[in-house]
Amino acid sequence: MESLIRPSRARVDAWLAALRDRPLSYDARGRTRGPVPAGYWRNAHRCPLGQGEAIYQRARASVQRWRVFELDWLELCWPERPVARGTVVATLTRFLGVWTVNPCRVVSVHDGPAPEQPAITRHEFAYGTLVGHGMRGEERFTVDWDRRDDRVSFEIVSYSQPAALHTRLALPLIRRLQRRFVHESAAALRRQVGAP
Repeated sequence: MESLIRPSRARVDAWLAALRDRPLSYDARGRTRGPVPAGYWRNAHRCPLGQGEAIYQRARASVQRWRVFELDWLELCWPERPVARGTVVATLTRFLGVWTVNPCRVVSVHDGPAPEQPAITRHEFAYGTLVGHGMRGEERFTVDWDRRDDRVSFEIVSYSQPAALHTRLALPLIRRLQRRFVHESAAALRRQVGAP
C-alpha cells in the first residue's frame, strides 16, 4: 500500500485483514541459512550482546515483542500481535515522500536448542513478504546463547529482490535502507538489553 498521507490504523488494519490469506510473494522459502536463491540480494549483520542467561532472556523478550523495530524512521503495524507462525504484520515507512505499508507473515519460530548445536540456546523467527509488498523475500531475527563460552549474540539475515517497478527503480536506495535497518535494529537491541 502506498499513500501520500499517513494511513490511519483502521485503513492499515482493513488492508492487512484482506491480505491475511494471500500467498507469500516468493518461492525460495527458508533460505536465510545457507546459500541465497539466485537473483536475490543477501543482507546480514551479527553482533555480540554480552554474556549470560540474563542477557539472553532480555534479548529474547525484546525480539518476542518486536522491539527491534523501535526505530525513528520505521514503525511495525502492530507490535501487540504475537510472534507466532501465521501472524501478519507490516512495516510502515515514509520513503521519497510516499508512505508505504509492506506486509509480511511469520513463517517460522524456534525457541530452544539450536538444531545444529545443542549447546546453543536459540530464539528466532522469520517472516516472509506477502503479495502487496514492494520487495519479495525473507528475513530472520536470531538471538543465540552459546553456553560453551556464555556469549549471547544477535543476528539478522535477509534475502530480497524487487517485486514492483518502483522498487526496481529505487533499488540502490532500498538496499541502503535495508543495511541501515539491520545495523539500527541491532543497536536498538543492544540498548534494550544493556549491552556494553
